Amino acid sequence: MALFGNRENPEAAALYDQLMGAQATINELRGWVHQLRGAGAQAAEAELRDLRAAVDQQKATFDALGASRQQLSAELRGLRSQLVETRELALLQRRARSSAATWPS
Repeated sequence: MALFGNRENPEAAALYDQLMGAQATINELRGWVHQLRGAGAQAAEAELRDLRAAVDQQKATFDALGASRQQLSAELRGLRSQLVETRELALLQRRARSSAATWPS
């Protein structure tokens, strides 16, 4: 670096060299930061996609289980209704037999 004529000032040249070294270090560190941020962001995005897929799969499973529950609930109501009818019929048959046994012939 030439100042005032073609004579170089040794102090200015040393400061200029230090400045260039510091700028190179800063640029290198910036590159590392960008690289690390980029790698972390990609990994986080991939993890987020996996988690979204897992949530969607669990929602589908939940919906399927809900539909099965509703179907089984309807079947259970039907079976309970049949059971009540069967009990009533059995009680009527018992009463008919007991009244027939006590009915004078």
